[in-house]
Amino acid sequence: MANSVRFGRKSAHKARTAIVIVFVFVVAIIAAVYAEAQALINVQVDASATLVELWPEEEIPYYAPEDQALLRSCYEALGIQDRLLYSRLFKSNLKQKPTLQVDYALAAGERRPAVIICPGGGYITKAVEKEGAEIARWLNSIGISAFILNYRIAPYGYPVQLADAERAIRYLRYHADEYQIDPDQIGIIGFSAGGHLASTLQKIRLTASAAGRIF
Repeated sequence: MANSVRFGRKSAHKARTAIVIVFVFVVAIIAAVYAEAQALINVQVDASATLVELWPEEEIPYYAPEDQALLRSCYEALGIQDRLLYSRLFKSNLKQKPTLQVDYALAAGERRPAVIICPGGGYITKAVEKEGAEIARWLNSIGISAFILNYRIAPYGYPVQLADAERAIRYLRYHADEYQIDPDQIGIIGFSAGGHLASTLQKIRLTASAAGRIF
């Protein structure tokens, strides 16, 4: 009987230990995922960044800074239940102006190729550091000027972002002398939603080229 009691106590102790280990492991995973998410999903552009607006405000296509219907359509498309919370998060985004961050244009000298970077984020946010600045620094390290596109996100839905990306390419071609880049060597790269944007733009460009139109 005594051996059975001791065995039962040992089993219970092992079970409690196993539960504690699993709990600590789960908490560690959650903490790691949360930290990674916070590092990745950062829609705020560095306050010290040099940004150029791609259009004067009155010429921005599909720009609707006071359009409440646009917010409502976004609620429905995303299945948002808590409209008050969503409004707090995204209402100000109606006033988004597409910009191009130009801090990673390399110093004047020889003309260089350039790449426009489109950070990802599901067209709801943008990973501007992880999939923007880090990529720009890497491109600089191999002699390529980089420009980060701050395209519009929710409540502005796709394909509004195509207009922002097209304008960015035209802007760089027009200002090629200013940034010392080759206007015939402007590429575009993106991640997640930004990758979708970049690849779609490339398909449009190829289609336009095949039809004899200038993109």
